[in-house]
This record gives sequence, C-alpha cells and structure tokens, in this order.
Amino acid sequence: SRRVEHALANTWKRLMTVWHSRLKIGPLPIDGDITSAYGTRAEMAHLMSNLQYFVMFEVLEESWSQFMKDVEEASNLDALINSHQKYLNRVVRSAMLSPKHEA
Repeated sequence: SRRVEHALANTWKRLMTVWHSRLKIGPLPIDGDITSAYGTRAEMAHLMSNLQYFVMFEVLEESWSQFMKDVEEASNLDALINSHQKYLNRVVRSAMLSPKHEA
C-alpha cells in the first residue's frame, strides 16, 4: 500500500505541475481530463486509506487479540503451532485474500 500511496503522490505532483502551467498559459483542451484525473486520483487515495485502516484495525488487530488468547491457552508446541496456523488463516480470510474471494 505504501507503493500505491507513493505512486498516487507522484501523480498528484504531476497533475499540479500541469495545472499550474495551465494557469500561466490559459485554458487547455485537456482541462476536463486533468480535472477527471485529479478526482480519480483522490478516490484512489481514499480507497487506499480505507483499505489500510480496515486491514490494520479490523483484520490484524482482531486476529492478533484472538491469537494471543490462543497462545495463552496453548499447553504444548503443537497447540502453539496450531494457534499460529489458525491466526494466519483468519488473517487471510478476513482480509478477503482467500481463494473463495477471487472474482
């Protein structure tokens, strides 16, 4: 997600460069495209922000809490390994990365 955020930030910089150039020379035939690209970039940034929040707080934090409970209850190494596997499976399923979530 950091890579996408970086790409979106660079896109914003390029859009602003074009927009400021446009202010110096007057309206361009691509003004509508610039506005559309700016809006699309903003929507993508918003999506990435929400996705990052969802994964951090709804998926990882909840899964980690359950994992820690399972670890405390584990009585041997096999139980600990099983708890860890359940944790990983829960993260993949909750983050909608499992094969059943493929389009």
